Amino acid sequence: MHTDATTTRLRLTEGVCPDCLERVPAEVLVRDGEVLLEKHCPAHGDSNQLLSRSPERYADLDSFYFRVNGSSYPQRDYIVRMTE
Repeated sequence: MHTDATTTRLRLTEGVCPDCLERVPAEVLVRDGEVLLEKHCPAHGDSNQLLSRSPERYADLDSFYFRVNGSSYPQRDYIVRMTE
């Protein structure tokens, strides 16, 4: 799992390997101004998926989601509705 001085881990989670489609351990990371889902497949190695280019907003939304729903509620997607 990835850690260094320029990376902050927001939380541990699970993901799906893009090659074999198996559930694999993953981390939500902030690196270089982006929020990434870094997935760790034992057979295919690491892969990254961009989640956001707004780390502060993502962290606030992520924290709010789990405060409201609890950690046992499965997170799938965030839908943000914008109005005029």
